[in-house]
Amino acid sequence: MKKQTQSKQNSTISFGARLFLLAMLASLLSSCGTVLRTPLPTAKATEMPTITLTPEPTATATEMPTITLTPEPTPTATEIIKNYPIDLEKFYTMPPSYEDVVANPEKYQEAPDFFGETEVAMKWWEETLIPALGEQKELTPNVYGGAWLNSEYRFDYSARTREHALLSDYPAFYFKHDNKIYLVPVFTFADNEPMVHAGTFAFILYESQNDGYIFGAGLGEIKNIYEGKRIQYTTGIKKPGFTLPDEVENFVMSEYNWAGVDEYGRIAGTEHFYIGVGAIQAILD
Repeated sequence: MKKQTQSKQNSTISFGARLFLLAMLASLLSSCGTVLRTPLPTAKATEMPTITLTPEPTATATEMPTITLTPEPTPTATEIIKNYPIDLEKFYTMPPSYEDVVANPEKYQEAPDFFGETEVAMKWWEETLIPALGEQKELTPNVYGGAWLNSEYRFDYSARTREHALLSDYPAFYFKHDNKIYLVPVFTFADNEPMVHAGTFAFILYESQNDGYIFGAGLGEIKNIYEGKRIQYTTGIKKPGFTLPDEVENFVMSEYNWAGVDEYGRIAGTEHFYIGVGAIQAILD
């Protein structure tokens, strides 16, 4: 009976203790719950600064300055002529051959281009070369003329059966056209005895085998007459033949080619200076 009473007491104590513990636990949990329910401070969103993107400035195309090419001033005839002063030593150097003039042009007198700058070249002929020759009556004849023959197409000084070699050295000059050299011997003719001068003729020579009027009278004759061959005739071409080169034909058709030769009068002491396209024929014996 005691044991049962003691057992009940122990159960009552045990139950009471458990009840106390449960009350304590509930109190703790309630306290914890309160803590848990305490709201956390709300994080205040930090306002980000507004970033305004400034556009890159648009590149402005730089205007290139307009370049105006100023043309080189065209040299005047007088300025061109100054480039061709007369060197009497060169002018009076008689060439031994056309080939020597081509190989050594610095030894000889150069003139403006009669085919490319005709007006300038004629001005040089009239105002520079002829005065350098001096008075014609004092010139020494270097070619015997013989008979004077003149037609619409050509003129000739023909020695016929009285051919002579050169009477004396002759002056000469050359000019360049399209990188080609044209030789111009300057002959003062003697007309019959006593070999007085009868005019001065400058022959623009070119390579010709057959131009319609002349056969085989090319630049090779310069060497032949230098070596003492007799001159059969000299010819001036007044109208084009069959196969004249274009540049030669153009000059032949110009007003400058043998200007005044149709009025030529072989009077001793009269000054006659002519220039034009022509040829020389020597006798090869």
